[in-house]
Amino acid sequence: MYVDDSLLGGSSYGDATSLGTLESDEVDLEFRRVDADNKTVIIKEMTANLKEGYKTLFLLSGDYADADITELSFERETLDDHFRLFTTSVVTSVPQYDVYMAEEGTPFSDATLVSKANYQSLDEAVYWAPDATSTTDASDDFDLDDYVIYLTLPGEAVPIYESPTISFIYSTEYVIAVRSTAGALRNNIELDLIVNSTAVTSYADVNASSQYRIYNSLDDDSTLTISLDGNNEESELVSLAANSLSEFKQLAYGDYRLSASLASANVSPLANRLLTLNQGESKAVVLYADNSNKLKSIAFIESALPQTYDHEIKVANLVQDFSDLEIYFVRNDETIETAKYKLASLDFEESRSIVLPKDYYEIVAVYDDSSGNEVLLERTQAIGFNEEVNYIVTIEKSAATPSGYAVAILH
Repeated sequence: MYVDDSLLGGSSYGDATSLGTLESDEVDLEFRRVDADNKTVIIKEMTANLKEGYKTLFLLSGDYADADITELSFERETLDDHFRLFTTSVVTSVPQYDVYMAEEGTPFSDATLVSKANYQSLDEAVYWAPDATSTTDASDDFDLDDYVIYLTLPGEAVPIYESPTISFIYSTEYVIAVRSTAGALRNNIELDLIVNSTAVTSYADVNASSQYRIYNSLDDDSTLTISLDGNNEESELVSLAANSLSEFKQLAYGDYRLSASLASANVSPLANRLLTLNQGESKAVVLYADNSNKLKSIAFIESALPQTYDHEIKVANLVQDFSDLEIYFVRNDETIETAKYKLASLDFEESRSIVLPKDYYEIVAVYDDSSGNEVLLERTQAIGFNEEVNYIVTIEKSAATPSGYAVAILH
């Protein structure tokens, strides 16, 4: 964010800039980002009138191609062992939520309606137990304590969101923003707690479902059958053909027993592998065979960030023959030696993330032989990472390529 063409601060998705202090006046604001070619792109321009004694929050939301900048202001107060709470929403599909609040451990039936969370506007929450007015330090503001927040649709008595315990420990103003989740798991509700620091804490619904998807990397033509068994009669059965990726599947959060077997019995089955799915979390499970033809799995959390300008790519090494692979992401004006984006020393059964700007890349897998020479294991054609999806890249054995190995790109 630039103020009168001077940089005030910057932040990534889901975070905030540091708190800045400016003279009360009319100021010109410019919101910028840097694209894949390292060029500055202006997202939005606006003029704001900053008032003395007020704190102003500029909320960037909406579609990346046509972002909204919402100016939210409130008058500051001196607070002593108390805090103020403001509520807003950036969920486009629901214009308003009712906000209930209770002390830690209190059920929804005993919670109090304290505020509304309206789309792109600010409301102040009202504390249900203000100090007695007879005391010299009486305050209508919230006591510092641990609380739970519930959301309902307007006028309804069934919560659609319940926060974990939130500790309000600072005598300051807090802003809670209701937003939809992005990335792999979309359209769940989360609360972002905005205070004076750059870090914004996000709270998923304690009752939110999770999701998963499974990739069968085996070349075997017979069907791979996967079962997920939970502790509360939650179970899933998935059948996958060779080299196929399942759709995302929603499942109640919890700890599951993962087992898998191949119809042909050419590979020893996998049994009783633990798979934990947390609230509001998306995981990918990759199934593969080691050199002893034993079925194995690795699992990793998929990114919850929007995959618009930058893509967080998960890369997994499924080749037991090579313990240290170098993975290069080479753009059309680069070679391996000049490539800006790469993963070094990716071990067998290891998965790692790399963030790539939206662009076209040739993916090249390289290893060092016993003489220390670099050997090109396999490469892809130039692939455009330009869809708003979560990509997975695996290096795996393949009977379909001359080298006997393949780089698979999944989404």
